Amino acid sequence: MQGGLEENALSPRLRELEKDFKQNGGEWRDIEIHKLFTPQNGGFDIQKIHLNDKGHQVVSAGLENNGVIGKTDIKARIFPKNTLTCDMFGNVFYRDFEYKMVTHARVMCLHPLFELNKKTGLYIASAMNYFKLLFSFADMTTWSKISNLKLSLPVLNEQIAFNYMESYIKELEAYLKVTGLNDYTLSQKEKDALKTFESAHKTERERE
Repeated sequence: MQGGLEENALSPRLRELEKDFKQNGGEWRDIEIHKLFTPQNGGFDIQKIHLNDKGHQVVSAGLENNGVIGKTDIKARIFPKNTLTCDMFGNVFYRDFEYKMVTHARVMCLHPLFELNKKTGLYIASAMNYFKLLFSFADMTTWSKISNLKLSLPVLNEQIAFNYMESYIKELEAYLKVTGLNDYTLSQKEKDALKTFESAHKTERERE
């Protein structure tokens, strides 16, 4: 995700939000992944036969259902909520629930070195959308490959501006609820963030 809105973005409230942020001294800086997260891997390779619709949800690689393939109560490492997952294809999702992971699909948990919540998690996950352009089955994602990649994030007073991230996602949420996606043209940055937001909410509804 590039810092700031594109010139042709037709999102007045988001543009005003960014304008105020910049006037108060805010800016976007490139920050390396290893300064934001540490990687964690599953300790037991959960297979299809282990899925029994009990216990914790299981995360694998892929886009369908945000990579959630079912539930299991088999003994395996449990990862905390308010983390991200990144699979071998570079798909990144925010997780607002505890989960387990397969090991054969090379999916990793990205544990934040800061306090992450749903809105900041969605913002940062959308900032990682470009990972999908870098990796494939022939060139899979690993921690060594992404640890030095950079995210363009809002910074204010030498600190990551989590309040700005929350406000940004809040505005997108309001837009999605009130207008839908067809009332005016969104910038690519907004489309990426909305796609991440919608995907997370779809998974929430399917879990209910």
